[in-house]
Amino acid sequence: MDHTITEHDHNQRVDRFCRKYFKSYPEIKLGDIFSRIRKWAIKVNNKKTKEHYRLQSGDKITRDESITTEKKASDATETKAKKISKINVSSVKKMIIYEDTYRLVFNKPAGIVMHPWEKHNNDLTMHDIMQAYLKQTDWAQRTGTFSPQFCFRLDKDTSWILIAAKTYDALQQLNKLIKTRKVAKIYQTILTWTIKQTTLTINQPLYTWFDKKFGKWKTFVNHELWKEAVSIFNLDESLEHAILWTINLCTVTIKTWRMHQIRVHAQYIWHPVLGDTMYGNPALNRIASKKYWITRQLLHSQSYWFFDTLNNKHMHFTAPTPDIFLSLMQQWNNV
Repeated sequence: MDHTITEHDHNQRVDRFCRKYFKSYPEIKLGDIFSRIRKWAIKVNNKKTKEHYRLQSGDKITRDESITTEKKASDATETKAKKISKINVSSVKKMIIYEDTYRLVFNKPAGIVMHPWEKHNNDLTMHDIMQAYLKQTDWAQRTGTFSPQFCFRLDKDTSWILIAAKTYDALQQLNKLIKTRKVAKIYQTILTWTIKQTTLTINQPLYTWFDKKFGKWKTFVNHELWKEAVSIFNLDESLEHAILWTINLCTVTIKTWRMHQIRVHAQYIWHPVLGDTMYGNPALNRIASKKYWITRQLLHSQSYWFFDTLNNKHMHFTAPTPDIFLSLMQQWNNV
């Protein structure tokens, strides 16, 4: 290993950089990396370093002894390469609503998971889609260990504005903005039953635990083990439906970022999101699925705002209302 740090890798901890650098060498364990840093086998600028040292542009990392053998590709790597090779890049471009030097913004369709995991290990993911696109751009020619990453995680069945950081600085920036609540998000959703107020502010604390029945993490209102959660529901249109009873098109602004926050707050006020299999009304969901082929919660991240300190300007992204929302609304109007 003999590597000079560029602007694409700077400000990373040396141990985290090494973990990424040796990721494609399955025979090298995490303990091996830490051990060689402590034993001076991995140095920065030919000097002993600490695991937490943050690398700067121009730093040179050297390794005094061979800790790698012939590069090996794991089965997982081969499977991933095959998935990416089958992705239609032209279709991916239709998902992209904005791109600059620092970020890539997608209009994520419902039904696609973010990353592979136990139940979706072989499924096409948004990470696969992003990598397939970047391989066709100038990004493929860049050097360094930083791999573009999404700045937040999303539910599989929710359509979203989804932002990926193309540089480490961009990732740090948006993570900080999210943590300090300097990002504004507006959602669209369809709620069930009659809503009598035009605006509902729900300030109910939430707690998350692992539900063995669903095999997923689940959130519920809890005033003992809790975290603050605030959602503002604005009623845009309320329509009477011969089959689904009263249906409400709502705009939702969240003041906090909690797992399943909107879905749980909607359930709490007895107006669950239509199609929500975890927090919704089973009877209405069955009708919606059978009559209108609605197989996911009707929740959509419509708008996203923040001030970009890298470009020194306000950023505002808007994703169009999903076709399923428009189709259902038209059906209501024709009833």
